[in-house]
Amino acid sequence: WVFLVTAAVWLAIVLIASNDRGRVRGGFAAGSAAAALAVALVLPLVLPGVGSGALPGAIGGVTTGLNPILTLGSDLRRSNPTLALTYTTTTTDGQYLRLTTLDDFSGRSWGPTTTDLDPTNDVELIGPIPGLGADVRVSPAVTEVAMEAILSRWLPVPYAPASVAGLVGDWSWEPDGLTVRTESANVSGQSYEVRSVEVAPSIEQLRAASSTVEPGFERFLQLPEDLPAVVATTASAVAGDAASNFDRAIALQAFFRDGSFVYSENAPVEQGYDGSGASVLESFLDVRSGYCVHFSSAMAAMARTLGIPARVVVGFTPGEQTIDPDTDAVSFRVTTQNFHAWPELYFTGVGWVRFEPTPGRGFEPAFALLAEDDPSTPDVDESVPAPVSSASAAPTAAPTRAPDEALPVDLGSGAPDAEASATVVLWPLAVLLAVGLLFTPWVIRSVRGRSRRAAVRAGSARAAWAELNAVVADLGLGSGGSLTPRQLADELGSMLDPESVAALARLRESLETQVFAAEPGAPRVADLLTVDRGLRRSSTLGARVIARIAPRSLVAGWFAQPPEPSASAAKRR
Repeated sequence: WVFLVTAAVWLAIVLIASNDRGRVRGGFAAGSAAAALAVALVLPLVLPGVGSGALPGAIGGVTTGLNPILTLGSDLRRSNPTLALTYTTTTTDGQYLRLTTLDDFSGRSWGPTTTDLDPTNDVELIGPIPGLGADVRVSPAVTEVAMEAILSRWLPVPYAPASVAGLVGDWSWEPDGLTVRTESANVSGQSYEVRSVEVAPSIEQLRAASSTVEPGFERFLQLPEDLPAVVATTASAVAGDAASNFDRAIALQAFFRDGSFVYSENAPVEQGYDGSGASVLESFLDVRSGYCVHFSSAMAAMARTLGIPARVVVGFTPGEQTIDPDTDAVSFRVTTQNFHAWPELYFTGVGWVRFEPTPGRGFEPAFALLAEDDPSTPDVDESVPAPVSSASAAPTAAPTRAPDEALPVDLGSGAPDAEASATVVLWPLAVLLAVGLLFTPWVIRSVRGRSRRAAVRAGSARAAWAELNAVVADLGLGSGGSLTPRQLADELGSMLDPESVAALARLRESLETQVFAAEPGAPRVADLLTVDRGLRRSSTLGARVIARIAPRSLVAGWFAQPPEPSASAAKRR
């Protein structure tokens, strides 16, 4: 409605601001625009459905290649989730798929560091993993992704990607975040395979990480000058006494997930603190309600105040697990509702580690305890026990919510019938297009006629005569504009009844007096309408129909009109 009102006001300005000569062109432009608006508003109502995955550009920032966190709130608040991608993976719990990293927090909002892509960074061989120590356990994973019609310059990939195969177009990876991006291609419709490495550090390794900031990582500690003081004081109160950076990170994560914070996409908008800027964090920490942008921004900023390098990552949560009823194959469906932001914190000797502070979204990372292998049990490797939740690793017993579990979905009963979906009834579209083509010339001609009649009411005899010539052209009655007013009146006189002849004479007289007389006369719209009706009565039915649906005056062209003579020029004549 906002767009429609704005467009209507603009069209009104075009018509009102036009002078007599420009009003014809203004009317034509306004009529064309009005017809386009009508088609644009009505067309979606009768077009067949395009399916849940065929909505190009469903995610604003990802579509444009700009900072996606700026539009993440609006994207999450959309009422109809759109299928973004499906994937299969060799991991059991699904994958967080990363798009881009936001590490610059020196200004008003989190943003990516602007760097040019290195074309030599071929995605067939990605790496190395920043900060990864030789003693940190890793395991290989293979993920096959099928993208829907989502436009993006960033490629959704798990961390840490080692290679990507099957892409169309030129793609490169950047070394800091190991994200994959393009300048000339697009992710829409791509199918590709990602071979990645799952980094599995132990709690002992994370706690043993040095708190000394490595050279070159100072930029991951930058904070804006207007950062509210409550961010640092809250971080210190929550985690300042912890023994290691890892324990501080776990304390921060537990602080947001202990039940005192509520996930809400609407509360920040309603209370005026929406966004990822430093200024909104104070309100968020006070209200304790927001969505992933607020939780990830707050935790990353609080970590930086504690001296822990941190950044925000934008991507997708693992999505919904689905099971094929015929093959029992497991796959994951990711929609625009899975669009997400989370923090990554850096630990020396380990690298970047994901955390999940947003309650009710995704799942917390799990870390293993590094026990020593018992030589008396050679068949059992005690050094690799089952992973434990990060909440269990926290030095304090802060309660946490249970991580979200992917819910199996049986596609056998709920999947749409492909053949039925393919049977599309196109006749409403054909009818609409036919009606639009049929009535568009009539709309344009009507707008021009009303514009001229308005000018006649304002006293312009030239507008009355221009409309009369247009009617003559539409009906195909004569040479119209090539005749002088007296010649045209004489030619039309034989076709009109006495009342119409008298009205035509008054119109001609008003035009001549406005051009030559010291005291010009004023035309009457009633006379113009009388002549119009008389001309149509004297024409055949076919001519009248053609004049309505295919008015010839629209294609007759615009001819330069002599300027209106001034009063002094009329007196001299």
